[in-house]
Amino acid sequence: MIYYSDLIDKPFCEYGDGPDCYNCWGLVKEVYRRFNMPLPDIKSISSTLCVEINNIVNEQKNSPSWEMLKKPEVPCVVTLRGNYSDKVNHLGVYIGYGKFLHTSIGHVSVGRLICPRWKQRIEGFARYVGE
Repeated sequence: MIYYSDLIDKPFCEYGDGPDCYNCWGLVKEVYRRFNMPLPDIKSISSTLCVEINNIVNEQKNSPSWEMLKKPEVPCVVTLRGNYSDKVNHLGVYIGYGKFLHTSIGHVSVGRLICPRWKQRIEGFARYVGE
């Protein structure tokens, strides 16, 4: 069994790859690492994390490294649009039972897929299948 409790309430930081703080991509990478499924580092950092995330998701949707899923599975990336945007600007990682880990309001927290705040923003689910 993979545990996540040590990640809850870790602070958010813009370029956070852990272990002291995380951004949403860093958090996804950490959970995948715990499943012995290392994700590639993102070397090109744009001026804002939101732009970078949208580029990552758009490029990887059609990549042989990522497969889009109809339903979430553990672990998969949950891609989310902004509140008033059609662009993906946030990522989480599905941990089962309708829950996902993500960075929110300054720290790592657990979200629920059925929560109205998140349900309307979910763009999709993606599974990493390797290089």
